[in-house]
Amino acid sequence: MPRTLIRGGTLLTADDARPVLHDGYLLVADDTIVDVGSGTPPTDGVDEVLDASGMLVTPGFINAHTYLCMILGRNLGTDRSLLHWLSEAQVPLALEPEDYEVSMELGAIENLKAGNTTICEVFFSPHYDQEVDALAARVLDRTGIRTVFFRCANDESFFEGFVERRDEIVVRSERLIAEVENAERTAIGVGPLVPWGSSAGSFRDAVEISRRHGARIHLHTAETPEYNALVRERTGMSNVEMLADVGALGDAVMLNHCVHLSEQDIALIADSGSHVIHDPTSNMILASGVSPVPRLREAGINVGLACDGPACNNAQDMIEAMKDAALLHKVTSGEAETLAAQDVFLMATRNGAPSIGLGSGLGALAEGHLADIVMLDAQTPHLTPMHDPLAALAYSARGADVHTVLVNGRVVVRQGEVTTLDEPAIRARANERAARARSISGV
Repeated sequence: MPRTLIRGGTLLTADDARPVLHDGYLLVADDTIVDVGSGTPPTDGVDEVLDASGMLVTPGFINAHTYLCMILGRNLGTDRSLLHWLSEAQVPLALEPEDYEVSMELGAIENLKAGNTTICEVFFSPHYDQEVDALAARVLDRTGIRTVFFRCANDESFFEGFVERRDEIVVRSERLIAEVENAERTAIGVGPLVPWGSSAGSFRDAVEISRRHGARIHLHTAETPEYNALVRERTGMSNVEMLADVGALGDAVMLNHCVHLSEQDIALIADSGSHVIHDPTSNMILASGVSPVPRLREAGINVGLACDGPACNNAQDMIEAMKDAALLHKVTSGEAETLAAQDVFLMATRNGAPSIGLGSGLGALAEGHLADIVMLDAQTPHLTPMHDPLAALAYSARGADVHTVLVNGRVVVRQGEVTTLDEPAIRARANERAARARSISGV
């Protein structure tokens, strides 16, 4: 069992008992943190020592909603609202099955280099008949990143080519779950892609798959006014009311965005124990609105954080998402105390863990937790001086400050470079495939 010691850094633990440890250390055995402290660490039986002097050490960030499957469309269709951005620039992009391999690789590199050790990939494709979902999940697993891979589809309506029969969705989802059953860092989740594009039966299918296999459910929810209008037109209910009606709320459910909510919607989410994922950056870029995050938190709802996809956020920097979340809610509430540095830090770490079913073992630097760890170089002008380490992380740091990353106790980023993938070759291939897709589609 390999043992790794990280010593000498300032630990931001996300552990209420010991939130900040100066001159701290972490001892990792295999994939688990077995000792946390400050001062002189134990060194017996240690195989590798990582010097964290002059660094901030944090739990790995949980990017709880992204679309690496859309990464080749980065910066296409900017300055448009959500549905126009999708219909005019993203959906028409002529992606082929092999494009998803390089998309997953490029996205994993970007996330890992920013300290995002866990991603929730909300995958959709017109090529499910060619098993691109299994291809993408396998690629992500071998990159070394921790993934909850949500296979998403609609059975009634979406854009041409993106609709599957209800029975196909069930069969293909269960086949994918079986294929990655023994993966070390990858789990499969399900969920209708957009709330107006699936039948009530398809939502119930997702709930049944979740019950049978322990799979998480990920649902776009009340993202724009059009979301609620389209759902109400079909069902006579709000987006959240419809989910309650079909039984698609509960602890296994992640509700993404949740921008346009009524008090009744909030009560339904709170009573069900569903989790909410906040995407401040993409909500601003697409002018979708402002999620009532302070109100959700007051209602006792667990709120995680995400970048959203690299095509609609244009980056995968969870530190940026922390700052965006804090600033957005300060300015809209008119209260500087709203979403403090500690709040957004926990949203990016500890609060994301229960939303993916790992609330007792991920998202904190604590004994018994999985060793997903980030070391950030704090010896930079923009982090000097550092009076308050938490404020420095939330308001001054950048994803580019990440120096070393461990996932499951394995070093996957060392001195800012991903150890599991050939970044220059992957970037070159991504540029080539993106140019080809754009040329064919005329986007």
